[in-house]
Parts: sequence; C-alpha cells; structure tokens
Amino acid sequence: MTESDPTPDLENVASDTPQSQADEHEPGQQASLGMGVTETAIPDEAHQIAATGGAPTEPAKGPGIKEVRAIDGLLRYAYGRVGRFSIPPTVRDAIANDEVPIVDLRGQINELASQDPLLKVPVRVLAAVDRAHGSLKFRRRCLSAVALALLSNRSLRSVTDLDSALLYQDYGDPAELLGRVARTLLAVDLPMGADGKTMRDADRKELTENGVLAVALYFAIQRDWSDADLAWHLDPVLWAEGYRAARAGKRESTKALLVEAPSGALGTVAHAWRAQVEAAEEHARGADRLRGLADEEREAALRDQRDAEAEVERLRAVVAARDEEIAQLNQAVTQEQQARHVQSSHAVDDYENLRTRVLRSIDRQLALLEDGLHALRSGSTQVTEEYLERVIEAFVIQADSLREENSPEEGTR
Repeated sequence: MTESDPTPDLENVASDTPQSQADEHEPGQQASLGMGVTETAIPDEAHQIAATGGAPTEPAKGPGIKEVRAIDGLLRYAYGRVGRFSIPPTVRDAIANDEVPIVDLRGQINELASQDPLLKVPVRVLAAVDRAHGSLKFRRRCLSAVALALLSNRSLRSVTDLDSALLYQDYGDPAELLGRVARTLLAVDLPMGADGKTMRDADRKELTENGVLAVALYFAIQRDWSDADLAWHLDPVLWAEGYRAARAGKRESTKALLVEAPSGALGTVAHAWRAQVEAAEEHARGADRLRGLADEEREAALRDQRDAEAEVERLRAVVAARDEEIAQLNQAVTQEQQARHVQSSHAVDDYENLRTRVLRSIDRQLALLEDGLHALRSGSTQVTEEYLERVIEAFVIQADSLREENSPEEGTR
C-alpha cells in the first residue's frame, strides 16, 4: 500500500462518521485521513505554542501516560487531565504498532468528546502529537482519532467540506475552511451540558479559538506546513481579530500584550514573519534583477530597432536610386527602340528607292547592250563602241552613287 492509498480503517471512518452533509462530500469519504504526511516531523515550536496559547513547559508527570499502549488509551488519558502533556517515545511507538481499526473506537471517542464541549482536548492532543516527532503511521492513527473527535461536534460537522478536508490532504482551501470554522463556531447557541445552560460569549469565543487552532494544527501536521504557513493561516482568522479587539479595548494595551506574552510564542511567530519578510525581500530583489535585465534587453532591442530602421531607410534610398536608374534605362531603351524603328523604316524606304533606281538603270543599260550587239552583228563597230561606252559610263556612275550612299557619313544620317 502506497502513501497515497487510503488505509482500510479510515475508509470505514469516512463511511460511518455521522455528518449532516454526508452525501455532499463523497471525495472525503473515499480518502484516508492524514494522507500525505511525510516522515519528517513538522517544526513543532510554532504549532505547540499556537495550540496551547503559551510557552512550552516541561512535560507533565501525570500518572498513566507511560502505561499507554494504544490510541484509545492516549485519548482517555488526554480527556482525563487538564493542561499540556507529552508523549514518550515508548508510547509513541506502541501507538504506531496498534492494529485496532479506528472505526471500532467510534463509541469511545464520541463518549469522551461529549465531555469536552469547548474542544480543548483535540488541541492538546495534536500539540503532543506534533512534539512527539513520530512516524508516519503514528501521526496517521492520531489524526484519524482526532478527526473523529472533531467531527463528533455537531457544529463542526455542519461546516461544508470540513470532513472531506480532514480525510484528504489535497481537498479544499485551508484558509477558506478555517474561516468557515470560525464563523460557524461564533454562531453556536447550544446548551453547554446536562445542566442546560446556554453558551456564554466567553465560552463561544473559547470554543471558536480551540476549534480553529485544532483544525489549523491538524492541517499543519497533515499537509506538512512550516511555522510560517501555520502563522499565515492563523493570523486572519484569530490573531488579527484579537489585535483589533485589543486596540479597541479601553483598558488594554497592545504594548503590554507584547511584553506580557510568552517570549517563546512571540519569538516563534516573529521568526515566521521574519522568514516571510526575508523571502518577500529576496523575491523583490530577484524581481529587481529581472527588471534590470529586462531594461537592458529593452534598451538593446531599442538600439537594434533604431539600427534596423536606419538600415531600412538606407535600403529604401538604394531602392529608390535603383528605381530611378531603371526608369532612366527604360526610357533610353524606349527611345532607342523608337529610333531603331524610324531608322528601320527609312532603311526600307532607301532600299526600295535604290532597288527601283538600280533596276531602271539596268533596264536602260540592257537596252543599250542589245542595240550595241545588233549594231555589231550589222558590222557597225563604231556604233557598238559608242553603246558600250555609254553602258560602262552608266555603270560607273551607278557604282559611284552606291559607294557614296554606303559611306560612314551616309550611314550616320
């Protein structure tokens, strides 16, 4: 069985415990009481002082404690005495090895708890358990028994989700539950005992303080709280209200309370607050360091941004210059294309003109050559020579004309 598994006797406790809202708290009815408490004992100074309201004293020497060998014997001893007590190691080990199911002790626990309408004993038992530094099994058995004692109180049974939170360490918000306990017990208006006397304001206040302290110390042991955790949960529910009452009292002095309160209690609470302050200061220093690093990164990012913006502007200028150059080249190409088109048109015209002129000249010269050939056949050599001279002269003139038209000067026009 692992530490997170519910123990068999605690399952029976959850199913049999009388409660006015049992159907609403199934998670708690299916889990084990004290589940998740580690083997390392909780620092006990703040716990025991918060639970007993005074400085630690020497363990009580009352008869019978050393003879206790089971959890029911411990409860009978606690309910049969007044004041603080401690659990010897032999008793602690014997309780850890006790195999009697807690559910079998329900009747005894209910009977004992009925003698304690102001819930004084659960606080003392839990303080003794915390001081004992026992094993996980020891603490679980003690928590199981104390849970039955607490839930035997009709007012505590009416606190929503308290039964589930006592049975399951991860269930519920402890701060909210402690507030519910305080509000519920402050409104109690029940008879104190067989005499039928109604609860006085002082009794109601003591009941509220004991109930809150018992549940808070229970959570501290069950959920492995530090001193600072316990102090943080008790302050808004008990201590802050006590301070406001002291401030409002005409015959009370908060300075006198400081010097009159047990030094051990004040020292433990002050140490817990100091540890929280130091943790907050360290957190603040860490936040300052992170802020400094963030500022440096922001400045570096701003510099990079400015450099990037400058580079963007430079590239935009380069792009604009390239666009202008491209526009000029496009314009030059367009002009060149137009010039070549005009030149091509002129060249075509010149070619056609030249072709026409050359063909006409050739036709004329052919006619002269035909006439010269006819004269030669007729024996008129003189006429033939004249025709040949005229043809040769015409060819020379045409050749000179072509040379002049194909000269560089002519081509550049």
